[in-house]
Amino acid sequence: MSQHSADIELPEVDWKRETPVAFFIFKRPETTARIFKAISRARPKKLFIIADGPRKGRAGEEEACRQVRSLVETISWDCEVLRNYAESNIGVDKRIPSGLNWLFKHAEEAIILEDDCLPSSSFFRFAEEMLERYRDDQKIFNVCGASWIPFPSKESYFFSTSFTVWGWATWRRAWKYFPGIDPEPVRRALPFEETASAINAVVSTPRVRKHLLRILRLFSQGKAVSISWDYIWGLTCLKNQGLSIKPRCNLISNIGFTPGATNDFDPSDPANNFPLDSLPFPLIHPPTVLVDKTQDLSLELSYPSTRVLDWKLQAKILIPTGIYLKMRDIIRFMRRIRAHFIRSI
Repeated sequence: MSQHSADIELPEVDWKRETPVAFFIFKRPETTARIFKAISRARPKKLFIIADGPRKGRAGEEEACRQVRSLVETISWDCEVLRNYAESNIGVDKRIPSGLNWLFKHAEEAIILEDDCLPSSSFFRFAEEMLERYRDDQKIFNVCGASWIPFPSKESYFFSTSFTVWGWATWRRAWKYFPGIDPEPVRRALPFEETASAINAVVSTPRVRKHLLRILRLFSQGKAVSISWDYIWGLTCLKNQGLSIKPRCNLISNIGFTPGATNDFDPSDPANNFPLDSLPFPLIHPPTVLVDKTQDLSLELSYPSTRVLDWKLQAKILIPTGIYLKMRDIIRFMRRIRAHFIRSI
């Protein structure tokens, strides 16, 4: 049964705890504390903590980063901890790939959480079992935790060509295909015609297909690469005929739609604080490794407005960074004023 608040703790589900967990942190003590509590309840035997540093000229950010790092300093269970902390800010689209590159020098596979992705307790066991079961299946690139579309099936999960990274897991053997975020390696790894053919082969809805092709065209022109690591990863998976695994119910709630967020900051977004579910065990496995095209179509139809996403990318490309950030802060301020006004009515 769905929980209507990500704050409600679900019963702890036992798992082997052999799979390393990677936790990306930055400057949000409140969300970090909640995700770290969930990790603590899961008690993984190996924990990688990867942090970005404070940005210059941001009041209070250095102290916020310090507070966040202090929250994860004490580990209350028997666990090997490896830390990789940036002294200064390198940005989310560089920090996550560089952190994963470092991680996969030390681990063959991992469960990956950012500081705003609150997991259901059953997410850890689900991810670990999927990593183990499909470890040698070269078609599987990604294990997802977020699953917002009801999946009316007795099977515990399905195969998809959608690659979400809000609470996910993968293997070194898959991550090795990620080309980085420098324009030339991305162009070589994602040749336009071949990658476009892969998109056209699996994406059914015109608006989503057009959006992905527009992103690909920007990459082929050497643009938008440094602000789009997750798009690079998704297109890399598609180009290599990779598949993802999605649970039949939602195991991740994004609790980070706040004014201090780097990307997602609109609290009215339907993905904000999406209810968590608990997945029953033992898992019921699909009989074959085939994409569920009906479920994939439902995912595409639920995709948010691509016009907004396209505008944000174009704005980041065309507008100087300093001006873009000021515009973004003004928009966020106006949204806070609007929300306050609505509450006061």
